[in-house]
Amino acid sequence: MRFFNHGDLPPSMPTERRQAVRLLRMLSGAVGLGLALQFVSSLGFAIDTASLPTSGFVQASLVDAGGYVLSFLLGYAAICAMTGLSTRQALPLKRIEPDFSLAAVGCGMVFSLGGAMATTVINSALAAYTGVKPVMGDIPTPDTPMGWAVYFVTVALLPSLFEEILFRGAVLQALRPLGDGFAIVISSLMFALAHGNLVQGPNSFGMGLLLATLTLYSGSIKTAIFLHFFNNFIFAFIAVADEITGGLPERAYSLFIAGLIAWGAAGLAYLLRAYPGVFSWRRGNWPMGGVMKTFHFFTTPAMVGYLALSLWLIAMNFVPVAPQSPEGALLRLLPKI
Repeated sequence: MRFFNHGDLPPSMPTERRQAVRLLRMLSGAVGLGLALQFVSSLGFAIDTASLPTSGFVQASLVDAGGYVLSFLLGYAAICAMTGLSTRQALPLKRIEPDFSLAAVGCGMVFSLGGAMATTVINSALAAYTGVKPVMGDIPTPDTPMGWAVYFVTVALLPSLFEEILFRGAVLQALRPLGDGFAIVISSLMFALAHGNLVQGPNSFGMGLLLATLTLYSGSIKTAIFLHFFNNFIFAFIAVADEITGGLPERAYSLFIAGLIAWGAAGLAYLLRAYPGVFSWRRGNWPMGGVMKTFHFFTTPAMVGYLALSLWLIAMNFVPVAPQSPEGALLRLLPKI
């Protein structure tokens, strides 16, 4: 803990406030270092993977998946070690009622569709006013059954497990002493930044807010994992279906979207009726205002370093706008999280 003691605070500051600032900056440093470790290690593994003499998608994906998993486990372990979180605290796994999960997943799909629309608006505005647009890393769609299986594992299964373990697990739980609302917003922002682009970023932030809220209300990350998996599974399923059929008809996408919206509306109505208070955030008893709390959190050296890395990667993921960029169906633009 001494590592994060960034010098003496002004002697006029009340003792309670001084202790609160030290705790806040310690948590900020731990989260910043843990996420920076995950970022750097995942970048290193990606470079090593690119240089491997693999001859096909399956081999390269398996090697890349191993580095991906290891990088997230390193970030998780670092944050837990520096904050003193136990595994039980970092990974709450209370029993979840099936009706809660089913309604929450439907509600989440509406959030994801909203994120897709927000992404479209942001990209269009950037293209119109700056002449550039954000892009995300290319995810090639395989053309063999074995490749499809690996694709679903790497796109849907692994992110839903290990991103939730890190962000709704270690990051969210570590920040709870600062207030649930603060922990939800900050962990969601970190989740969005970790994607390194503005294609996934807006959707990831909105979904992060929902995933964190559901996690704290239910006392378990199970629903967050299930929702994250289902969102990414749809992304992978549509990509594979397009590969197999040469492109599904727009009518099929429209009907599918209508079904998701109906499910989401029913799920939201059910959650509000059966689980009142599900979207209420517990207020923390913190001895300073939100502006000062945010200032202290984002000005530790570790957090500044992580933000610089994230913003650098986001800046690298812009390309000039093509003369014409045809718009597809909404789900074709739906980014995974």
